[in-house]
This record gives sequence, C-alpha cells and structure tokens, in this order.
Amino acid sequence: MKPKIVYGENVTQAAQFVSTGAAQAGLIAHSLAIAPELSSVGRYVVLSAVLHQPLRQRAALMKNAGPLASDFLRFLQRQDTRESLRAAGFSVAPD
Repeated sequence: MKPKIVYGENVTQAAQFVSTGAAQAGLIAHSLAIAPELSSVGRYVVLSAVLHQPLRQRAALMKNAGPLASDFLRFLQRQDTRESLRAAGFSVAPD
C-alpha cells in the first residue's frame, strides 16, 4: 500500500485530492468532511480520540494589536460564535 500513499501539504490539499477523485480516501479535518462541498462526495468516519493527540489551536492578541484584532478576539469568544464553530465540526474548550 505504501507506493499508493500521496501526501498533501495540508489538510485542505488532501481534501482537494479526495474531492476531485485524485485519491480514493484521505485523512482530513472533520470540519472539511462535513462542509457542503465534501459531504456530498462520499462518507467519513471520525477517528477515535484515543488514536491521536488533540490538535489544539489558540487565539492570541499581541500587545500592539489594534481595535479590529480586539474586536475579532471578542467575536471568537461569543457564545453564538462558539456554537457556529461546533456546528462546523470544531471542538470548543469549555468557558
């Protein structure tokens, strides 16, 4: 099977390989798998959390950040935004 493995530079490229038929299967982000562009292409399975370390992403605000950056961070912390992220397939840390 090793000669048939193709590596994408990132999960978006891996998703593109699958969506165009260049690959029969791919390891992609859950948020991409449930997106309308891919959800109609095939099926997906969520990997068990025991098979991998969590992929933690953070938001940071630099000292000299302007008001738009501060507004964006506040937007990310809103309950409705957190619900939208969950709906898009992301896990959101508890409040």
